Amino acid sequence: MIKIQLTPGWGLPWLEVDVYEFKPSNPELLRQFQHLKDAKTGQNMRVEKASPPLGLQNIDYIEDVTKYDTHVKQIATHFMPIFVGRYYAGEKEEFAKQMFECLVNIDPAQGTEQKLLTEVYYLIMTTYIVSHTLTIPEEHKVEILSKLSNYGPDDYGDKTSPRLANRQIKHFYARLQREMMKMLLGRLQNMLEGSRGYDEWTDAFIIVLGLAIATEGILKNVNSILDSRVGQGDCEMSFAEESANEAVRRIDGCFDIIIELFQKKYARSCNPIKDCKNDWSAKITQPGMITCLQKLSSLIQDKRNFLEERTRVAVSMHNWRQYTSRITARFLLSFL
Repeated sequence: MIKIQLTPGWGLPWLEVDVYEFKPSNPELLRQFQHLKDAKTGQNMRVEKASPPLGLQNIDYIEDVTKYDTHVKQIATHFMPIFVGRYYAGEKEEFAKQMFECLVNIDPAQGTEQKLLTEVYYLIMTTYIVSHTLTIPEEHKVEILSKLSNYGPDDYGDKTSPRLANRQIKHFYARLQREMMKMLLGRLQNMLEGSRGYDEWTDAFIIVLGLAIATEGILKNVNSILDSRVGQGDCEMSFAEESANEAVRRIDGCFDIIIELFQKKYARSCNPIKDCKNDWSAKITQPGMITCLQKLSSLIQDKRNFLEERTRVAVSMHNWRQYTSRITARFLLSFL
C-alpha cells in the first residue's frame, strides 16, 4: 500500500488516499491526456503525460462518500477566495471571476441563506473537480513515485496523475455533483411553480446563476473528454465534434427555457439588476444581497460588450475555451 496526496489545483487542500501498484493489462492506463491553454495563441492543447499504475486500495462507498464530501466542505468553508481564482485560471477577461467573487463575498450573517449558497458552491466545486485532473503535488512526487517497483527520475513530468485512481475518485465527486444538481433544480422548479413572488427572487437568482456557472464547466468538460477519446484512438474527430456540439445545443436549449421561465415569473415584480438605483430594501431583506446585486449591475454594464460577444460564440469544438461566461451572459443580459 502507498499513501499519496492528490490536489485539484494549486493552493487548494490535498486529498489523501491509499493506493496500490498494479500491473496494467491495458497500456492506456499508463498515459493520460491533459488539456492546457497555450499562453501565446489562447488555443486548447491536448498534452499526453505518463501516468503511474496506481489504483485505490479499497473502495468503501459510505466511508468514501464521507471523505470526499468533507474535502468539498473544507474548500467551501476555508478556501473559496482561492477556489474562485483556480476556477477561472487562464481567463484573460476577468468578468467571470469578478462575478463569482460577488457571490462569494456575500455575508451570510446579514441574512443571506447560508445553506443555499453552500449548495451552489458544492455544485460548482464538484463540477470543477470532475472536470480537472487530480495531480500529485510536486513537493511529494519523487517521494511517492520512488516507491514504484520500476521508477526512473525522468519517467514522469509535472502535473503527474495516476489515471486509474483519478477515475475511481471522480466517481464519488460526480455522484455528489449529480445529487446537488438534482436538489437545486428541484428547489428552482418549486419556486417557479409556486405562488410566492419577489420574496423568493434572490434565492431563485442565486440558483440560476450557480447553475449557469456550473453548466459552462460541464460543457467544456464534455469537449475535453471527447477530444481525449480522439487522442486515444477511440473515435474519429468528426464523431467527437458532432457529439460535443449536439450536447452543447441540447443543454443550451434547456437553459434558455430556465431563463425564460425565470423572467416570466419575476420580470414584472423585481429587477434589481436593471433598476439598481431603486431602494430594494422592502423587497430584498438581505443587505448583503443588495450590495452583491449593485456590484453585479455595475459589472454587467461595464462588460456589456464582452457579454454580448460571448452570447454569439458559435457551438464548435474549436471554441470550447470560449464557453466561459457564454450561458451566464445570456442570463444576466436578459435583465437589461
